[in-house]
Amino acid sequence: LDQLKDFQVDGNKFNGTIPFCPTCNQNLEILFAKRNLFSGTLPSLSTLPKLRLLALHRNRFAGTIPASLSNLSALSLHSNFLTGTIPPELFSSQTLGILFLGNNS
Repeated sequence: LDQLKDFQVDGNKFNGTIPFCPTCNQNLEILFAKRNLFSGTLPSLSTLPKLRLLALHRNRFAGTIPASLSNLSALSLHSNFLTGTIPPELFSSQTLGILFLGNNS
């Protein structure tokens, strides 16, 4: 799956953590895993240099938001159990144009 650019698994009942391979999927640009039952903390995803769109809303993620997500064009993490402060890097990002963080803890 090294050439995979778009991975979408929306609206299932997948649970547990998202399997993450830091050296895999170097070409992944879109990751949508919204409306599932995924949990755990958010990985930094900094090893996915081409990732631009990330939608993980309506899951059960907890913990803080990694600052490394500021390199995206769109980030949707609403309706999880995220806590802490919003990383200032998200507000100073030159690429981030869409940001949804509502309805978290």
